[in-house]
Amino acid sequence: MCSSYARARGENNGINAFFHRPPAYMPRTAAYAGGMTPHRLAANFVETDVDDETLIVDMAGGLLFSLSGTGQAVWKAIDGQRSAQEIAGSMAEDYEGETREISADVERLLHKFAEARLVELRR
Repeated sequence: MCSSYARARGENNGINAFFHRPPAYMPRTAAYAGGMTPHRLAANFVETDVDDETLIVDMAGGLLFSLSGTGQAVWKAIDGQRSAQEIAGSMAEDYEGETREISADVERLLHKFAEARLVELRR
């Protein structure tokens, strides 16, 4: 199933739309995630699927994250086995779009997950 990446990202034109959390709580990081493997930190959150959305509740802070579209696809791809590059490659196969743009978006989203303590990026 190959669909338009831009359409899947939605009109908000960015992954920030997938989080319902004030931007002040998500500092930007310069670290590169490409060679890292994301691992879910299951003790830190509870998740459930509702319709076409994945809802994640941060147990420590009580914040709610709502993932849909490409954000949800990235979340579902985190299995502790695939690297960030492999996840981005899978997204590029599933969605029509610029590979560099997809890779950059996946990296940004993984960093947001890490900053929220939902995943840990390991070498």
